[in-house]
Amino acid sequence: VSQAQIGRITHDVVHAQVYLTDREDYSAFNEVWSRHFGATKPTLDIIPCIDHGLAPYDGKIEINVLALKPGGATKRKAIDAGVPTAFRHQPQAMKAGDLLFMSGLMAFDGHGLATSAAADPRQPQFSSPTEAQAEFIIGNIAKLCEAAGTSLNNVVRVLQFHTDIREFYPVYKVWERRLGGRPVPFSAVEVPSPLPVPGATVLIEAWAYAP
Repeated sequence: VSQAQIGRITHDVVHAQVYLTDREDYSAFNEVWSRHFGATKPTLDIIPCIDHGLAPYDGKIEINVLALKPGGATKRKAIDAGVPTAFRHQPQAMKAGDLLFMSGLMAFDGHGLATSAAADPRQPQFSSPTEAQAEFIIGNIAKLCEAAGTSLNNVVRVLQFHTDIREFYPVYKVWERRLGGRPVPFSAVEVPSPLPVPGATVLIEAWAYAP
């Protein structure tokens, strides 16, 4: 495959999910990914996976992508709402047709785990760090929806990755409150720690209908 062909192919990719069995590979993967995609990078999740958790027994990486049909009428449009993403040059969101794809988000404030999402050591029993992370993340999802001309009410798919699946319920309650009790179209999966942002315990990917 020529470099020109690679360039055309990468420009058609809208969204990607990457599973890594070695969390030490986060930075190395992102460096290679950025080199291949340049300024046309799709939205991206980088998700930790257990050893031997991929179909090839000793596999270390799996990549799933959604791409546009080459030459088709649907075009990509990057969405910027000033939401910090965990990896350098990671896009915030990408609109393609009537769907908005958002990169996997954590409670990241541009420097590390957001202060508002961290446990207060002075009164640890009077707060829920998991709920605070969810509030931060879902708030950013709402900002991206608004920037794309849609709203949180139009979220059509949610993937939650938890380092402890027992933290699912506090996150679900935030969704329930923000959506006014409407059903949440989600899946929740437990993954090994650490997530790319130190101290983060939940990563959320969302898609929204954006006509």
